[in-house]
Amino acid sequence: MAHTDYEIGRIVQRIKELGKEDNTLVLLMIGDNGASGEGTVEGLANEMTSFNSLNDNFDDLLLNLDELGSERFSNHYPAGWAHAMNTPFQWVKQVASHYGGTRNPMVVSWPAKITEENYGQLRDQWHHVIDVAPTILEVGK
Repeated sequence: MAHTDYEIGRIVQRIKELGKEDNTLVLLMIGDNGASGEGTVEGLANEMTSFNSLNDNFDDLLLNLDELGSERFSNHYPAGWAHAMNTPFQWVKQVASHYGGTRNPMVVSWPAKITEENYGQLRDQWHHVIDVAPTILEVGK
């Protein structure tokens, strides 16, 4: 996320340098629905094992600890990490009841149209691309 933030910052800075920031609509939808829990309690050396109802042996995971994350494995983090990564919401994207992993932020900037009284406000309504697309199309006219 830090890398994404940095790169988006570079784009916004360039828009400012061009003197176009006031009349530029920036929409940033963040996430892919968050962390998932298929890594089981102990984690997986190969994420495909869970999809095929196979279980990794924790001792085998420990034997390969230094190589997990390398090109040799398609490992998946333990479910406890999924819970932590979805903070402040509970659960994971397979369990949508508490929004964990299913609720993602959207950041909007448009200085010419978003007034100072509305700037910086948080909103909690639901959005979908079909909600945002008409606005983008209207702006393009």
